[in-house]
Amino acid sequence: MAKFRRAHTRQSANSSRIVVVAIVGAIILIGIGLALKKMGKVADEQVTFESTRHYFPEGKNDLDVVQHEYYALGYDEDKEGAAWVAYELFGKNVSGPWVKRTDDFRNDPKVPGGSASNADFKGNGYDRGHLVPAGDMAFNETAMSETFFMSNISPQERAFNHGVWRELEELVRDWAKSNSRMVVVSGPIWEDNQPVVGKATKMVVPDAYFKVLLDIDLPEQKAIGFVIPNSRQTERLDAFAMSVDEVEAKTGFDFFSKYIEPSLQEKIESEMDLSLWPLNEKKYRIRVERWNKE
Repeated sequence: MAKFRRAHTRQSANSSRIVVVAIVGAIILIGIGLALKKMGKVADEQVTFESTRHYFPEGKNDLDVVQHEYYALGYDEDKEGAAWVAYELFGKNVSGPWVKRTDDFRNDPKVPGGSASNADFKGNGYDRGHLVPAGDMAFNETAMSETFFMSNISPQERAFNHGVWRELEELVRDWAKSNSRMVVVSGPIWEDNQPVVGKATKMVVPDAYFKVLLDIDLPEQKAIGFVIPNSRQTERLDAFAMSVDEVEAKTGFDFFSKYIEPSLQEKIESEMDLSLWPLNEKKYRIRVERWNKE
């Protein structure tokens, strides 16, 4: 019996060690799994003001800067619209799967003086055009829904919104897939004597819209800008492409001055190489033959 008890004791000790090892192993595996899960969600986690403010455009200090979870904007109370929106666009976030479009247009509670409302667009003859496209934020419901704050909506000619602006938005998503990560800044250009629309809130209709794209990841560090009149367009997108420096001259903004070091900023903002931003002839034909007429 004594020998049996000693064997039994050794067996119990071995079993205990196995259980401890198994528990420790399970904890390690769980930790690794959580870490991997966190890494996989980096692109669509909440974006904080601290992490995004360095690529906000500079040059206009009288704007209300509003930070949502997935993008930021500078709201112009005089024009009753965002003067710019800024966000990072990740290739993996525009590669699917996508959530359904929410279409929950609503006032933006974060704009101190209040934003335009959905009612201000009823019967005014203009589309509710997105500055941050819903398609760029279709990777989760919160991000998608945020694009329907009225602070992100701007009065656009229907043929512009459904045509050339749509084509550019789709191309930007294609470029994001190829470049992995880009910074996007977009907004209106208001000229003097533009129409004013809206019921309770008077919105100044933009004369044109700009979009600036920055890719600073190696091996190709590059940037491009677009300025497109707020009307039906039949020319190819390359007719509206320009360097970031040229967009700065047209908007009065200084882009990316706190985001990239001066020598690199000077280089990539002064250049514009369309071969690095391939256009899509098929999308252009669809725009001219169908989207412009919708």
